[in-house]
Amino acid sequence: MNNLKQTFFGFLIVLFILFPVSAKGETSSAETRKKALLFYNGIVAGSNAETSLPESHKGDPRLREWFHTYDASVCITALLAVGDNDRALKIMDFYVGNERIRRLNGVIEAVLNFSKQGKGINWQVRTGSNTWLGIASFHCYLATGNKKYLDFAQKQADFLIGFQDDNPMSATYGGVPLGPKGVSYNPKDQHILWEESNPKFIEIYSTEGNVDVWALLNMITSVSTEIKYKMAKARVEKWLRLVGFNAGENRMNRGYYIDPDMEFAPDTHFWTVSAFGPEKLEKWNPGLADQLMRYAKDRSFVEVTYKVPDGKKVKVIGYDFVDKENPLIKARGLVVSPEWTFQAAVAYSLLAEKASSEELAQYYLRERSELLDSILSMAEIKKGKAFLPYATKGDIPIGHEYNTPLAGTRSLIGSAWAILALLDYDPLNLEKSNNYWQNRK
Repeated sequence: MNNLKQTFFGFLIVLFILFPVSAKGETSSAETRKKALLFYNGIVAGSNAETSLPESHKGDPRLREWFHTYDASVCITALLAVGDNDRALKIMDFYVGNERIRRLNGVIEAVLNFSKQGKGINWQVRTGSNTWLGIASFHCYLATGNKKYLDFAQKQADFLIGFQDDNPMSATYGGVPLGPKGVSYNPKDQHILWEESNPKFIEIYSTEGNVDVWALLNMITSVSTEIKYKMAKARVEKWLRLVGFNAGENRMNRGYYIDPDMEFAPDTHFWTVSAFGPEKLEKWNPGLADQLMRYAKDRSFVEVTYKVPDGKKVKVIGYDFVDKENPLIKARGLVVSPEWTFQAAVAYSLLAEKASSEELAQYYLRERSELLDSILSMAEIKKGKAFLPYATKGDIPIGHEYNTPLAGTRSLIGSAWAILALLDYDPLNLEKSNNYWQNRK
C-alpha cells in the first residue's frame, strides 16, 4: 500500500512538473519546476523516514539531528508549494497540539529529528519562529481548508498578542518583543545566548520579527472577525512605521533595545516588501518598496568566489548578512547567504507584478533571474538531489547573534527557500498566496 501511495504521488509530481500553474495563472517553465524538484528530493533524503522531520544542518556534528522551528515552518510551506501536502501536513501535525515542545505558551526553538516524539534540544522561545509556525499553519489552511490549521495559526497569534506592548505611553507601544519573559527560578532563561548578563528577549524588539507578526495577523484578519486580531495588527503596524522604519534614510532599522537599533539587516527589507507589498508601503512613503530594495542592494550586495563540493570554483553574487561597511567584514570577509538572496528574488517578483511600467517590471525580473542563476550555480547536485550551503563560508559570525554552520554543511533552509523562489511562492504575501491556491484548485 505504501509503495502504491509513493507511486501515485510520484505520478502527481510528474504532472505538476509538466503542467504547473504559476501565481499569475500562466504555465511556468518545466525546467524551473525540475530544479525545484531537485531541492525537494534533497529535503526528502535528509528527512527521518518515520516522522518526516528533516535535519536543518546536515554535516555539522555540533548540530547533529537538530530541526529548527523556523526551518520547519519554511520547509512546510515549500513542501506545500511543490505539491507534497502529505509530507507538509505530517510535519505541521507534529507541532499542532504537541504540548511537549511548548513552553511559556510558545513553541521552543529546536527539536531532534530522530525521535518519534521529537525531543526538545533548544528550549528558548522566540517570537520569530513562533510567528513563522503560525504562518506555515495558515498556508496549510489555504491548501486544505482544514480549520484545525487556522485554529493553530490563531493559537500562535494569541501567544504573540499576549506579550505585545499595549502601553500607549511606551516607546515600544505596539511592538512584540523578541520573546516572552523567562521563568523566575532560572536567571539565564530567555536571555541572548543563555547569558544572564546579556539582554532579555522581553527587552528587545526586532523589526524583522514584527514584520512577521504583521504578516500573520494580516492573514488571520482576512478570515476572522475577532477584533483583538485587528487591533493587534494596527498596533504592530504603528510600531513598524514609527520605530522599525527609518524615515530619514528610507530604510528599515534592525529594531529597538533601550534606544532605536539603527543597524542594517537586508532580510528585513525583503520581508517588509513581501509582507506589505508596494501599494501599502506607498502610504508610508512614495516609492518606498523600490527604495528598500535599492538600499539593500547598495549596502549588502556582494560578489564572492565559492568552491562547489565537486571542486569547481564559481563567481557568486548575492546578499551578505550585514552592511559591506560593517567592521565585521574586515575580520571574516564577504559572504553570500543563499537564503537571504532567495528572499530578495521573491520580493523582486512581487515588485515586477506591481510595477508601474513594463521597463521597470523587466528590471525587477532581471534582478530576480540573476540572483536565482547565481545561487543555483552553487548547488551540489547528486543522483537527482540538490543541496546548498548555509553561506559561502562556514563557521563565521553572521553579524546578528549567530555563526554560520561548519563548511560542507547542507542547509535545509537554503533548499526550502530555493523551492519558494523557483516556484514564485511568497509565504509572507497574502494576495499572492491566495492567488496561488485559487489557481491550483
